[in-house]
Amino acid sequence: MIERTSNLGDCTVLIFLNSNKKGDIDRFNELLKPSINFISKKILVVPKYNPKIEIDKSYEILLDRQIVKNYHMKAYDKQMILKLLVSRLINTKFYLVLDTDNICNKKFTLKQLFQNEKIMLSIYNGYKYFSPKNKNTNHSIWLHAAKNILNVKNISNPFYYANTPVLFVTKYVKKLLNELDNKTGNFSKYYKDNYLLYSEYSLYFMYIQKYNLYKNESEEPGLISGVWTDSHSLLNLNNNEIFWVIQSHLKIPIKKIKERQTKSRYSRVIKNDLGNYFKGLQFSQ
Repeated sequence: MIERTSNLGDCTVLIFLNSNKKGDIDRFNELLKPSINFISKKILVVPKYNPKIEIDKSYEILLDRQIVKNYHMKAYDKQMILKLLVSRLINTKFYLVLDTDNICNKKFTLKQLFQNEKIMLSIYNGYKYFSPKNKNTNHSIWLHAAKNILNVKNISNPFYYANTPVLFVTKYVKKLLNELDNKTGNFSKYYKDNYLLYSEYSLYFMYIQKYNLYKNESEEPGLISGVWTDSHSLLNLNNNEIFWVIQSHLKIPIKKIKERQTKSRYSRVIKNDLGNYFKGLQFSQ
């Protein structure tokens, strides 16, 4: 079992990193790692250790093969199943999954990822993926496959859905895996032959809907701001959100992202200073 409870409380923090890919290592070293220094304990999940990864004593390395042995796939597809299987090594109530597309824009507590006791982080209404006009998109394919394998009859609107960063409820991931194993005999082996049909989040959120643990009816993900496509700009990132998601396939230079981070920090400092200033003003009659 993983024994890495952090200062976030009953939550294990895991970062999934392709240690064979220089671009991912650079993004981790220069963007993600500095942004989460305030978290006291983290697990770095990698295919193999690479000395170019810059970590300190707050990190523990977890190799892919410690989660599942003899499992050879492309890193992207493998990470999907690993994010679920790792739950069997976790004994905290929650686990937070991050990757190198993520940057923490400001410090947070576990409580701040909730609103009215419902998890808000990254949650949005994904009901649109069940529309016929979206039937050929990846999310639609993944969700329909998840619906079938889990024998879900009806889809509710809103359909709460998310992408990394995601806060998982550990016990429900374990129950999901047990159900999938019962259905397929061994879901890890089944996934290797059918990986194009499933994502970790389509399976998890299809299973989790009935437990009513998440909340956000907007189509905009909660508590994060992102650059998802070429049409999006770093300038549109929200300085007040906890996480930024900047897709690595867009090839935005790290230097430009760091410059945008500096502007965000400056904006928050000015906002806080002005707020404190006006709070301190006293007006006489």
